[in-house]
Amino acid sequence: MSKCGHTLCTKQLPFSNIAFIILFVFKNIAQLTEQRLDFRVFLQDTLVARCKSNPAYSLRAFARQLKLEPSYLSKILSGKRKVTPRLIQRLGSQLALDPLSVAQFIASEPVYHSLTVDQFSVIADWYHYAILELARTQGFIATPAYIAKRLGITGTEARSALERLQRLEMIELDSKGRLVRMPENHSTVGAPFMSAAFRKLQKQILEQAIHAMENVAIEQRDQSSLTMAIDPGLIPEAKLMIKKFRRDLCALLQSKGPIQKEVYQLSISLFPAKQNPKGALL
Repeated sequence: MSKCGHTLCTKQLPFSNIAFIILFVFKNIAQLTEQRLDFRVFLQDTLVARCKSNPAYSLRAFARQLKLEPSYLSKILSGKRKVTPRLIQRLGSQLALDPLSVAQFIASEPVYHSLTVDQFSVIADWYHYAILELARTQGFIATPAYIAKRLGITGTEARSALERLQRLEMIELDSKGRLVRMPENHSTVGAPFMSAAFRKLQKQILEQAIHAMENVAIEQRDQSSLTMAIDPGLIPEAKLMIKKFRRDLCALLQSKGPIQKEVYQLSISLFPAKQNPKGALL
């Protein structure tokens, strides 16, 4: 098994990755494990979702809607302030939650969500894998503020991602606050949501590539393309060669350099120049 990076494929998961495999876990994919979702996590997820749909949205805007001071909301989201029944009622009203949901949160009754929701997010949102790779770099600090600054994401996204990785038992924080990757024991192979999650991830990485083309110095990146006439029957062989190249390049970059300082993305696309709506070759 390769121990290089975090390799993703829309058809199947290749056996790759570094000291630990980013594959999640279920002996029986059809049997979903459930986990309690508390009100603080609900607020966190709501903020992250709004920031994704509207890049201009912020914790300050969320606090304004909830009629809270931004600093107070930040402490709630980070677990530094307790969420009381009275606060749940107040914020639930601001968020237009139905009475049953509010009552369940207040009564501390299980408000369940499938772990597949967390699994989908880890696969579909690029910064989860990036955090795991960032943890291998020199001077890494396992705090939302540090991670947000290094990866260019919001503090809320960083905090939410760290907690999600912990819920999935992919990482844990030791007594000194250091991030520790857990043993490889999870797999999502065959899960029904995998294809959609991978498509979302690949779109994000392609968007990052476009941004890098305009904003990253040429000395720090390599972007090229090739147009060629081919026999489509050779595509399976070509895909195997691409897979081998990914692993070989990853092994070189992660083992040859004495110090790992940055997290890089690698994206390779091979597709027909003209495609019909049904996806069949013309």
